[in-house]
Amino acid sequence: MSGDPTKISFALDEGLADAPAAFMEKYQHLLVRMAVPPDIFSICIFAGEQQVHVFEKLFGKHDDCRLLTGTMESLAPVICQIEKEKQLTDAKQTIMDGNVNDDTGTFSYRMIQYRTVYPDQQLLCFEQHGYQRKQMNVRFYEDFTNDKLYFSQADVLRAFEYLAPWKEAGKETVRNFQQNFIDNFEEGTSVFFPGW
Repeated sequence: MSGDPTKISFALDEGLADAPAAFMEKYQHLLVRMAVPPDIFSICIFAGEQQVHVFEKLFGKHDDCRLLTGTMESLAPVICQIEKEKQLTDAKQTIMDGNVNDDTGTFSYRMIQYRTVYPDQQLLCFEQHGYQRKQMNVRFYEDFTNDKLYFSQADVLRAFEYLAPWKEAGKETVRNFQQNFIDNFEEGTSVFFPGW
């Protein structure tokens, strides 16, 4: 474990809710209170579909941005619906105008940005001592939970049973899992964290 907040960390109200009491007592000194940066969600309003296509071509599509055509006034019901869906009704709003230049010329658009500010979180920082990408069979993804913390070596041994190494990496994958996860795991100190 490491007390350096620049290392990876888990929020107390999320992944550590199921942590054994002895684990939390042992690492109480590694808890840090940190400000969480705000999330930003944007709605961009364009005069027509052609401008939306140009914008998407230049900047791509993103989950944190909706592209609409029309005017602020005509889109008011749609904007309200998006705000409700994304739980942005209480978020701080900034409205600004922007310009996009491409081969065909310049066009303007209006952007509404929403900032969702989160309260400071108490985090437990850690160091990573093992990493593996993929090479688990389908049942692993059914029997384990994504982004869940597991605190017992029994869970690591159970995960070992789901290894499905690629042919060219077979023995190496098994050896790495044994060294990095099983041999390296200290009951009451280590955390097994599968994520996909």
